[in-house]
Amino acid sequence: MLLLAAAVILGGVVAVAMGRGGELAAFRRDVPAARFRARTPADVAMLRLPLGLFGYQQQATADALRAVARLVAERDAEITRLRDELWRLGLKHGEAAPAQEAAGPDSDVWSGSSRAAADAQRSTQP
Repeated sequence: MLLLAAAVILGGVVAVAMGRGGELAAFRRDVPAARFRARTPADVAMLRLPLGLFGYQQQATADALRAVARLVAERDAEITRLRDELWRLGLKHGEAAPAQEAAGPDSDVWSGSSRAAADAQRSTQP
């Protein structure tokens, strides 16, 4: 009797594997249809990732991280461009400190150590 039940189950598995068991039903997507597009830091703060079986859904999380990385890269490029423009404007008007002129626009001229060095050079000059 047990052998007969095993043979029926095995036959059913073989029939389904060969495509005679019908098609699977179409399920709705687990991933949101619209991709996340971060435009402001508030968008990132309000982001709620969809949950999956074992944590966050991988595709939605990867899309959100790519959008956040793109936002950060755009902001970094804008900051670099603005710093470069400020450095050039200061150089045109002769207001740049000698330490900052030697460092160039790519250096971190806004750090406290650069300011302290420029202030020290100004105080020692007559």
